[in-house]
This record gives sequence, structure tokens and C-alpha cells, in this order.
Amino acid sequence: HRPLRGIVTGNNALFVGEPHQAETAKGRVAVRLGGQDVLIEADRIRPVLRGEDIVPWRFSIQRALVWTHDDQGRVLASLPTATRDHVRSHERALKARIDLKPGQPFWTLFRVHPAKWGLRVAWRDIAPAPVAVVVPPRAPSPGGSAPIISLNTVYQIPAASEEDAYLVAAVLNSTVARAYLKAIAERASGGYFRFLGWTVALLPFPEKPDAAALIQLVQLSRAAHRAGGLDADGQVRLDELVARLYQLQTGELDELRVFDSRLSNPCSEA
Repeated sequence: HRPLRGIVTGNNALFVGEPHQAETAKGRVAVRLGGQDVLIEADRIRPVLRGEDIVPWRFSIQRALVWTHDDQGRVLASLPTATRDHVRSHERALKARIDLKPGQPFWTLFRVHPAKWGLRVAWRDIAPAPVAVVVPPRAPSPGGSAPIISLNTVYQIPAASEEDAYLVAAVLNSTVARAYLKAIAERASGGYFRFLGWTVALLPFPEKPDAAALIQLVQLSRAAHRAGGLDADGQVRLDELVARLYQLQTGELDELRVFDSRLSNPCSEA
């Protein structure tokens, strides 16, 4: 699968906010949007994933998204009362969004596709290093379990199975992948890099990987996700397994560690 960028709202202040009130008798939830508390129907709220919510091996859902599409990604022709009142009160701003095309409802979200909210491996678009995590299709939401929607500060690769997802996350969180991707990624300021979809897509994968190493990497990745991280010994073990996957020698892995350390210095030149 090729990497996919998360959806675009065109105005996060009006679509992404912090829910801070339990569901009311009318099935609505208060969400902080555009600097004020807004009631939105619980079934129009989705858990949203931002780049800043991702660290290696774990993520947290801190915000909610006002969802104006169905679960197949089609924009709704009409909205329930509270959600409709919210978008209508900001109609001018929503119609001014650059991605809105003639004929589209002014509450349309952009780059929406159901492939983006299945089982996936996700990472931050801008970070000091690639940080990856397996993201399940759904999470708790005020309206019940709902698809997790990634914003455009997140890139992700859809996964065919949990094993594939854990393997990809393991590789991306290794020193081998980190050094390779930082070497080719566009630099941002302050020692950060842009890990865009095309950048991560250039990371090669061994054609004939060591089967035993694959199994151990999946097991290690599962354990890291359960624990929410790896200690120093676990990271060493991860790097050794990924190096084995790429048929790297111990000395070559050591050289990559030195190279990665140099790239981590904002003042260094790649």
C-alpha cells in the first residue's frame, strides 16, 4: 500500500475541538469549537488523530472531529439540527475554503476516503525522527465506537493484517529506517524533518527477508505497543533484528547509529 495523508478540514477551528461535556438527553455533546462551546450530535463526532498525538509505539486521542460525511466517505446531503446550526453560523468562512469545489455542500471535508480509517501504521508528518504506531480502525466516541479519522498532519499506510502493521511499525521505529529516512527527507527548522508519504515510500523492503527475524519483530512490536514503548535494551534488540532483516553487519549498524546521531544535530550537514 502507498502512504496516504490524513483528511483536510480547511478550517480546523470549526471542525476540530475538545469535547468536555457528557452526552445530553438529546444525544448531543458540547465541543469547544472556534473559541466557544458548541452542541453537536454525538453520532456526528469522530475521534481524531493529529501528528502531535503520536509518539513511538503509542498514540492518544485528545480531540474530536465534527464529521459531516458517512462512513464510506460520502458527504451528507443534509445534517442533523445541531450540526447544521453550527456550520450555518460559519457559512461564509466554510465557503471561503480553498479546496471547496462548485456544487459541493459547504460543510464538505477534503481528501476523504475510507482507506484512511482502517487498520493502519501512522506517523507524524514533521518530527525529529520517524515515529510510528499501529492505529486500529475504531476507538470509543461519544456516540459509541467510531472510526478514528487522521488529520493531514498524519501520514499512514493501510495494513492488510495486524502482523503486517506491527512489522511496518517496528521497521519505521528502528535506527536503520530512521537514518535512511532522515538522510533523504526534506529538512524543516529546529532539527525536524518532513516525513512525507513519498519519502517513506522510498524506504526499501528486503525481497527475501529472514523469516525468523520477521516473526521476532512482530512479537517485539506487539510487546512495545502493549507497554507503550521500548527500553534501551529493547531498542538495541529491535535494531539488531531490523539489521538482520536487511542483512547488515554489526559494523554497518554501528555506522548507521553514528550517522543517525549526526543527522540529529540541527547544526550538522547531511
